[in-house]
Amino acid sequence: MSVVKNQEIADQWVDGLTGNWSVLETLSSPTMRVWHSHDNQWLTREEGAARMAESGTADQSPSFQDIRVTPTTHGFVLQGWVDGLAGVKTHIVQICTVEKGKVASCEEYIAPEMNIGG
Repeated sequence: MSVVKNQEIADQWVDGLTGNWSVLETLSSPTMRVWHSHDNQWLTREEGAARMAESGTADQSPSFQDIRVTPTTHGFVLQGWVDGLAGVKTHIVQICTVEKGKVASCEEYIAPEMNIGG
C-alpha cells in the first residue's frame, strides 16, 4: 500500500470521525481490531460497535476537533482532540494499520487535558 493511498484512506477516516460515521464501517476490514488505552483491551469491530451502542456514543457522537493525519507506509497516524467526553477536552491519537485498502487495526490513545505543571 502506498503512502498516497494511505493518505486517501486517512482523509476518508477523518470524514467519518467528523460526522459521517457510516464511512468508518466502509473503511474498516471485517476482521478489524481496536485497542483503547483507557482499558488496554483489543476489541473486534462488532464488540466496538456494541460498546458504542451501549454507551449511547453512537447517538450523540463526540465532536472531534483539530484533526491532523500523517500517512505512513503501513497506514496512518491521526491526532486531535475530542470535546464532550466526560465533560473535558480529551486528546486522541490513533495509529491505524491499513491492509488491502481497509483499516485492519486501530490503536487509540486518549488522555484528558490537565494542568500537571504546577
